[in-house]
Amino acid sequence: MNRLVAERLLQQIGYDSVQVGDALEALERARRGDLDAILMDCQMPNMDGFQAASAMRAESIGVPIVAVTASDIEHDRSRLLACSMNGVLQKPLDLASLRGVLGASCRTAEPPVPSRLEVPCS
Repeated sequence: MNRLVAERLLQQIGYDSVQVGDALEALERARRGDLDAILMDCQMPNMDGFQAASAMRAESIGVPIVAVTASDIEHDRSRLLACSMNGVLQKPLDLASLRGVLGASCRTAEPPVPSRLEVPCS
């Protein structure tokens, strides 16, 4: 359900999305280098979003990574900073928050054309 919500919200603000099943797939997909941003669910099987973001940064993958979490953002803030995520969204997602964090993280309120975001949300 979260994937569907994220996809529809992204479409409303002009982004196309690429969805993957887990953090390992997200890491593989990020290695291609053709994404504008990554919405990274913090709780996923195999590897959590924090580990995946840290692995991406260790490989010098510089695409903005936005954490998506259902937990208290303040509780996770130190982990978000430690793995160099660029922003955070709290579930349930809403259009205004999504637009704001993508605008801040991607340094533009309007998506470049074409825009592709990876959404490894569960």
